[in-house]
Amino acid sequence: MFVETWPSINWGVVDYLRHPKAGYYALQRADQPLLPSLDPHTLNWKAHQPGTLSFWVINDLPQAFSHSTLKWTVRQHNRVLAQGERSLDIAADSGSKIIDVGVTPADDTALRAEAKIVKDNVTLAENHWTLDVAP
Repeated sequence: MFVETWPSINWGVVDYLRHPKAGYYALQRADQPLLPSLDPHTLNWKAHQPGTLSFWVINDLPQAFSHSTLKWTVRQHNRVLAQGERSLDIAADSGSKIIDVGVTPADDTALRAEAKIVKDNVTLAENHWTLDVAP
């Protein structure tokens, strides 16, 4: 259900008064036609144990984006654990794995991964993820 049809608490992402709820913004971010995406190879993160993330770029648009850059950062407690950037040409209607990144959590607080696609100093798309870490 997209819109709640009466005042209630349910699965709608827009409430009865047509105000967006938190789920609306999650869908908006996930459904970007140009999307930096993440494949967490490590599903059960543990402190002091290395894991791997793959950054992807998905383009559902009929246009290409040449001379673009994917920039990523993985943080824990505002401490940068991994970051980098990769120049790329994004083909129309495509999906490509860009890079595998190794990360070792320092403790059991959550990791925050962020990625954005930039062209000519303009951000075309961005995304972020929170990954829980066990002790």
